[in-house]
Formats: sequence, C-alpha cells, structure tokens
Amino acid sequence: INGEDYEGENQFVKFTKNENASMFFFKSLGFVIIISDKIQFRMPKILNGNLHGLCGRMDGEKRHDLVGPTGCIFTNPSLFALSWTTQGEGCSLFSLRSKKRGVTQYQEACPREDYIPTAVSHP
Repeated sequence: INGEDYEGENQFVKFTKNENASMFFFKSLGFVIIISDKIQFRMPKILNGNLHGLCGRMDGEKRHDLVGPTGCIFTNPSLFALSWTTQGEGCSLFSLRSKKRGVTQYQEACPREDYIPTAVSHP
C-alpha cells in the first residue's frame, strides 16, 4: 500500500502483496492464488485430477482445461470463457444473450466430458 509491501490475515486467508505480485493463501483448503502479470492457482497435490470447473481438472491434461459448465469440451477459448459468464451488475441480459448465442449453438452437439462441473450463479 502506498508503494510498500503489505501483509494481512484472518482466520480464512492470508494476504501478501509486494511489488511483483499479490498472494492469497486459503488456510483451510490449502491452495494459493498468485496474481502478477498472470493468475496462478496452486493446489495441494492431493486435489490434482479431482477438481472440476473454470480451471479444468488441474490434472495436467490440456483436453480437460476447456470444459464448460454443461460438460461441453470447447476448442475455442473465447466460447469457453463465454460459457462461464453469468449476468452480473451492469450487464444487460440482452447483451449477454447475444454474446452467448455461439455458445448455445455449440452446446447443442458438442463433445461432452463424462463429469459435468458445478455451474456458477449469482444470487
């Protein structure tokens, strides 16, 4: 903060910021998010291959990295990213629908993963 390194902590997360990156360590889950010029997720090895969601399975298999919320295996990263979008504050439903039209068409006959990840929703 104000050009200085920063650390903060509560019962759930420890936060550290320096000039190169910010790091969030989630204590009970044992995973770390590092934000610099890229975003990195570091998980305990026991979770490798047991995760399903926006970051894939975290199993080192590229074919598992682009699985959408309905289990579709995407080959187009833009469509994949759009498949996970939901209507948020300041985002009109009409605008979102028009952007997701290609996702909807692709999902009608897409190759599917055997496990469908949990979708994201807003309250």
